[in-house]
Amino acid sequence: MKQLITASLLLGTLTGCSYASKQQAQDACYEWAAKGTIAEGSVPNKSYYEGSYSHKIISYTTPSRMCPVENETNQVLGKLNQVVEDGEYDYYENEGEYKAVKNFRY
Repeated sequence: MKQLITASLLLGTLTGCSYASKQQAQDACYEWAAKGTIAEGSVPNKSYYEGSYSHKIISYTTPSRMCPVENETNQVLGKLNQVVEDGEYDYYENEGEYKAVKNFRY
């Protein structure tokens, strides 16, 4: 019996929860995303100094977690950028990439 409960819990963890609506799935993902971090700051615009852009400074705000909706599969993807999460983000040298780590199905 103990093995059955453990297997059920593991399967539930791997497959994720299913929500009654798209809005509930988005809300759950946004709650998860709010626990992430944000990289923000300003950097010199390299293109400005090469003569191809009009602003000297670029301001940025980059969240570590995002929640794009994937209508084709009825889910909201919980995407994580580990570089931002770990505080190692650099606008020019180390932007990292977002990878799906959670699924909020509806």
